[in-house]
Amino acid sequence: MIKATALESKNLNKYSAIVLTCLTVCGAYIYVWTFYLEQRIEERFIFEAKDTPYVVPGFNSIPIVGVHKFGDFVSQLSYASVSNPYDLSLALPSPYPPLGIALFKFFSPLNPKISILIFVFISIIFLILSLKVTVYRFTKWNFTLVLLCFLVLSKPFLLAIDRGNLQIIVVGLCFIAVYFLSAKNYIVFGLVIAIAASIKAYPVLLLVILIKQRKFKILIISLLSIVALTLFSLFTISNKFDFSFILGMLKGMAVQSGYPTSGISLASWIMRVLEAINLYNPIGGQDSVFRIISLFSAITFGWYVFVRNFMHSKYPKEIEPFILIGSIPLLIPVSWDYNSIAISLCAIRILFLDSEYLGQFSPTRIKLIRKLSLGIIVASIPFPIIWSGEERVNVGVLDIIVPPIFVLLAIILTKTRINE
Repeated sequence: MIKATALESKNLNKYSAIVLTCLTVCGAYIYVWTFYLEQRIEERFIFEAKDTPYVVPGFNSIPIVGVHKFGDFVSQLSYASVSNPYDLSLALPSPYPPLGIALFKFFSPLNPKISILIFVFISIIFLILSLKVTVYRFTKWNFTLVLLCFLVLSKPFLLAIDRGNLQIIVVGLCFIAVYFLSAKNYIVFGLVIAIAASIKAYPVLLLVILIKQRKFKILIISLLSIVALTLFSLFTISNKFDFSFILGMLKGMAVQSGYPTSGISLASWIMRVLEAINLYNPIGGQDSVFRIISLFSAITFGWYVFVRNFMHSKYPKEIEPFILIGSIPLLIPVSWDYNSIAISLCAIRILFLDSEYLGQFSPTRIKLIRKLSLGIIVASIPFPIIWSGEERVNVGVLDIIVPPIFVLLAIILTKTRINE
C-alpha cells in the first residue's frame, strides 16, 4: 500500500481531531440521555420506525433485535418465501429487482439471528472494500482511524445495519467497480455495475461513464448482463418468466415514495422547506405535488451533474465517478439516511484527495472544497434528531445539511481558477 504524504497525514490528524471531538460530545450526550436520564435512544438519536416491517401475507414474521428489528431484512425474507413477490394485489410489492430477492433465498433456511450475523459480516466486508478504494494511500493505522470515526460510528452505517438493508453491499459494489475503472478495466467495471443494478436499480446510472468513454460494446454487454441476471433471478424465484414483475416493482417504488419528508433526496429536502414555512403540507404517496417536485429536482440536478458537467469533462477526472455515485441518492425520490453512506465515502475521497488533482483550483477554493467535504462527514455523526412527528420522524442534522452541501460541492468542483 502506498503511504500517505506528509501533507495528507497532517490533514488526516487535523480532520480526525474535529470528528473525534464531535463524536465525544455526541457520545456524552447519548450517555446522559440513556443512562442518567433513563430515556430511550431512538427518541433522540436513531429514527424509530413506528410501524412494523411489511411482510407478505402468511409469512411468520419474527421480530429481531434492534431499534428497527432488521425490518428491511425481514421484508426481503418474506418476499423470498413466495413465488411472486411482485403480485399487484399485494399492498407493497417488492421494489427490488429479482436478484435483490433471490439473494435472500440463501438466508431463508437459516436461523434468523444467524442469518443476520452473516449479513452484517458481509456488509462490513463491503464497507472495508469501499474504504480501501476511497483512501488506498493510507497506512493501516490511519485507515483504521478513518473506518472507525467516519463510517462505523456514523448514522448512515448504524441505520443500514439496524434495518438490515442491502445498501452497504450495493455501494460497495459501486466502489469496487470504480477501482476497476481507475485501472481502465472497463469490462469488469461494467459487469460489477450490472450486478449492483440487478440488486437495486439506481447504479445503472453509472453506466453513463461508458457512454462518455465511448465504450459502446461494453455498455451493451453490461445492459445484457443486467437482463440475464434479472431473468435468471426471476426464474430462481418463481420458476417462470413473468414480465409483469416490472409493474409490481414500479408499484412497490410508488408506495415507498409515500414518505416525502424523510431522507436525503433533494425532493424531500425541498418538501421539508415548503412544509416548514407552511407553504405546503404533503399527504403521502399519492401526493401529485411531491411527485412533480421529485421529477423536477431529479431532472435538474441530474442534467447538471450527468450531462452538463460530466459529459463535458468539467469535473477533475480523479473524482468524476465519486461525484456520480454521491449524486444518485439525491436524485431518487425516496432516499433514506442510510443512502448517504455513498455521499460520506465520496466526501472522504475528496477531503483527502492529493493536491495535484486539485491543481486547477485556487488555494482558497481548495480549502472551501475540503471544508464542505468535512461538513458532510461531521453531519453523518448520530446527532440528536432535530424534530419528530407523524411525517418528519426521520429529520436530523444529516437530512438538513448533507443535500445542500453536496449540491454546492458538486457546483464548486466545476468552477476552476480561470472562472474566479
